[in-house]
Amino acid sequence: MRRSSILTQRNPRGQWSRRAFTLVEVIITMLVIGILAAAAAPRCVNSLAQRKAYAAAQRIAADLELARRTARMASASRAVSFVFGDETYAVEGIQDLDRAANGYTVSLKDAPYGVDLVSADFEGSPQVVFNGYGVPGASGTAVVASGNFTNTVRVDKTTGKVTIE
Repeated sequence: MRRSSILTQRNPRGQWSRRAFTLVEVIITMLVIGILAAAAAPRCVNSLAQRKAYAAAQRIAADLELARRTARMASASRAVSFVFGDETYAVEGIQDLDRAANGYTVSLKDAPYGVDLVSADFEGSPQVVFNGYGVPGASGTAVVASGNFTNTVRVDKTTGKVTIE
């Protein structure tokens, strides 16, 4: 009877024997994996912080565009108000998608964002108002940060364009 396997081989006496890893080989392999994981961990943490800041900036930009479009569609003004300390902002005149009885409010400190609202300045106010034509009443920025990474959402008064920097 012939056996074929990578883990088996014939010893000098002609008997089949199993091969296995020695304890030293296993320990060396675990050390190499540990060193590689330790080297990669800081990059993963930085990448996560950078991604959180950018995702929060994208959400703010999308909600500013939502307020702008909704103002144009309803021919009525819509305001986006930022609240420091709570790390939240609210879009007035729009209902929450999950709870229709509540207003549309986003918390930037909760998952999936977990970022800080550094500043929101629209010509001296933490609020930007889009008129019935979708034109903002002020230019300004909203800045979010996660770790060492910041992203700025800018609103242009003349064009109404919302950009992320």
